[in-house]
Amino acid sequence: MAALLSAALGTILVSIAFSNIGKRYRGTDEDCNTDLDSDISGDGVRASIWVQIAVLIFISVVGMFHNCDTGVKEVTGGLILTHVSLVIALIVQMRRGTLTSVDAAIGAAILDAQNIALQIPLSTKETLAARWQVLLLIPTQVLGMVVLPILVTGLERGDFLSEGCDCLYVFWWSWISDCSKNHSDDDGLASFFVYYSLRWVMVWRLSCQALSETGRYHRAEKSASLDEISDDEEFIRLTGGPYSMSAATISYSYLNHALYSLTSMAVAEGTIQKYKLRASSSVYSVGQIIAIVIAGSTVLRALWEFIGTFNEANTKGFPDLVFTWLRGLHGWIMSSRLFAQSNCATGYVDNSSLAFFHTHDTDLFG
Repeated sequence: MAALLSAALGTILVSIAFSNIGKRYRGTDEDCNTDLDSDISGDGVRASIWVQIAVLIFISVVGMFHNCDTGVKEVTGGLILTHVSLVIALIVQMRRGTLTSVDAAIGAAILDAQNIALQIPLSTKETLAARWQVLLLIPTQVLGMVVLPILVTGLERGDFLSEGCDCLYVFWWSWISDCSKNHSDDDGLASFFVYYSLRWVMVWRLSCQALSETGRYHRAEKSASLDEISDDEEFIRLTGGPYSMSAATISYSYLNHALYSLTSMAVAEGTIQKYKLRASSSVYSVGQIIAIVIAGSTVLRALWEFIGTFNEANTKGFPDLVFTWLRGLHGWIMSSRLFAQSNCATGYVDNSSLAFFHTHDTDLFG
């Protein structure tokens, strides 16, 4: 109930803070003739983050109504990789002095969206049962939280390159700008740091809770896999039921995290649209392709796990799916080649040879 109330209050807070944002942006008539860094906020990078956040939210919502594995660990692992990659890209450019004000502002919003999305999996029993992932999630979040105010305060001081954007205004809880003049309703960074303090409270509370519960969930998951009901007694006493019967999503707190994560992503997208910014390179650049591959592969793995939840007869694992596709593709290619060769040589296809091939093609892949 407390998590639902917090999410409702958060929705009201976001609605009030970002009300009339369109009118406020119309008062900023400065142009930005610069390009976005593709590795920080390119189309492919942003699309992969949107997909990862959306899948985490979807898995968490549906997880309230079943007790099977959801593949949330795979999506979380991919999000950890992209989050650390973004932190490294921002730090490297700051050290080199090549980070622009536009990349700092949009990069900070995207960084925050990823960071708070990493708290969503901590509402699932599957993640809590994976002690290694809990121990990776917490320092990853702390790393992003430390870099975040460096970007915002540096932008406010004008530490970053302007490069065709002499006066940048971004509304993200406060007006954040590298301009010398101020808006009449500008409150400095006070509102932003209120939000930032709230974020630390959320990270601290959920991290402490996860560290205290991960051992219990790990033991309960292990006992459930071995059908050792007696070893699950502590878990039953504290949660009211065995691990195998507990819902996949154990808390509504993910609603709050999803709300703030989507808000930060909306700020990044809104700023890009307002200033009509474009990435410095196409979606086929190396940095964007890596982000797309990481997000795509982890989401595909999670979807396969999710589909298996509703198919009790399905006993195949993810590798079986891959090799089934490979066998089908190989068979189609070889059949087409054999057909073409037979047609060119004799004008007809020997059906017996095709039948022989289809009988033996599976030997290539097991």
